[in-house]
Amino acid sequence: MIVVGLGAILDIDTDDCNSPVQKSTDEEVNVSEEFHLSLISPVPNEDVQWSRAEAEDADAEEDSLYFSNRQKINRFMTIDSDEDDIQMSLEAGEVAGICVGQSQNLDNIRKYDKQVACFFCDKLLHGKLKRHLQKIHSNEPEVAKLLALSSTEDSRKGFVELANRGNFKHNASVLSAKEGSLIVRRRPSNQTHKSDEYLPCQYCLGLFLKRDLWRHVGKCPFKTSSAALSNNTKNRSTVTAASRMLLEGATVSDQVIVSQPFQNDILDRMRFDRLTRRARNDIIIMKYGSSLYHRHGRQRVHDISQQMRQLARLLLEVRFEGEEADHQVTLERCLSGRHFDRVVEATERLCKREIDNDSGRPLFQKPSLGLKLGITLGNCADIKKGMAIRMGDKVMENEADAFLTLHKSDWKKISSASLASIKRRGYNNPDILPLTSDLVKLKEYQEKSLTTLTEMLKKDPTYSVWRQLLDIVYSRVVIFNKRRGGETSRLHLNAFLKRPKWQEVANDVLVKSLKPLEQKLLKR
Repeated sequence: MIVVGLGAILDIDTDDCNSPVQKSTDEEVNVSEEFHLSLISPVPNEDVQWSRAEAEDADAEEDSLYFSNRQKINRFMTIDSDEDDIQMSLEAGEVAGICVGQSQNLDNIRKYDKQVACFFCDKLLHGKLKRHLQKIHSNEPEVAKLLALSSTEDSRKGFVELANRGNFKHNASVLSAKEGSLIVRRRPSNQTHKSDEYLPCQYCLGLFLKRDLWRHVGKCPFKTSSAALSNNTKNRSTVTAASRMLLEGATVSDQVIVSQPFQNDILDRMRFDRLTRRARNDIIIMKYGSSLYHRHGRQRVHDISQQMRQLARLLLEVRFEGEEADHQVTLERCLSGRHFDRVVEATERLCKREIDNDSGRPLFQKPSLGLKLGITLGNCADIKKGMAIRMGDKVMENEADAFLTLHKSDWKKISSASLASIKRRGYNNPDILPLTSDLVKLKEYQEKSLTTLTEMLKKDPTYSVWRQLLDIVYSRVVIFNKRRGGETSRLHLNAFLKRPKWQEVANDVLVKSLKPLEQKLLKR
């Protein structure tokens, strides 16, 4: 927590800080769904019999062409020993280790060289995915099921889904290794976007730019009927958060590798009890905490540890019966459709469910806990789905999808009771406003203390006097700002010292429209 320096608060005269703001000029990209047709090439004439060896030879020819072109690209790779970073220069020179596949179209003539990754053998192909699956992986249950379909449309959609899963698996491997080329849905003509600007669709698993993802999700052909009725796809932040959780779950290996900062800031500071032990031994809880720490850093270490302990407390409350009671309860096991009701019952016990005597409506003694667990469990289910796609575990993926479907429809019984409980508490709790005389006393006390403590600090600079003056200055700024105290605590000294002089950069017409008091505050 960084508080504005005392000298900076007492001495207002500072230098100007003119920092230009760069605006993005990226053009909007209209994502077309017709690209699916390029992934599946038509099957050759049925009279021509392909052997397994001939199919492998045909794929080997395509691979040799790809790797020959790849060697030409590798000639531009340079290593900067001063920064210990490997920088790949691809005509536009952009990325360190990871690049985005580019389109090679010239003069509005389309070149069919887009790569597709096989989900089963991880081989990169140039559009011949259906033939490859039919000749090499026909014994796979998923491929055999698609080949047995009588509907051409269902068969085509199934092969497109396999292509998307293979591309997602390839992209997850590239992001985990921090080296390779990403397969995106719409290839750029040059390296204008970085790899971290792409996120997967949670339905079709295609990789899109973050700014265009919400538009695609609204019309994704793989979106389920229940998701189509939901309004979450219209919220950009909700779509981005779900996609980020899906990607983070897929790009981390099964063995949780905890970074040293996460170990020092989160795990070492948690109270060592049965909740902490359960959280440390659960892979999804650790993945979830690690992803939160990666996004927020040290700013919210307390909130991250509390969310991890809440999940551990929920696991201790989940109860199984019969043969299932002998197995250890893990969050991965609970995040499935058949165990969803057990999770809801455990949540109700943690929130202390009770029935209102007057209305007969269920209420919670701890309503905020139910709302928090609802958001957290949805994110953890996305992480489990990403892990399943990474490992190629279709059963695990279906379990996560089933839990997410029930979570969207049936978690309302928890959220509605929680919101009703919070609203009921506010009925007979009016806001107590301070009197004017109390505000005047507080202001006089602060001004008197500022003068006295400043003089004492100049004569005898001790920590106790400095601490008292710090509290007075902090309370003074919080009251003047009329906002949450956390905003003032996060204000950096450098940002305050380099603030612009508003009386010099403000518009004259705007200044004349201000009230006398506002004009006086502007000159401070």
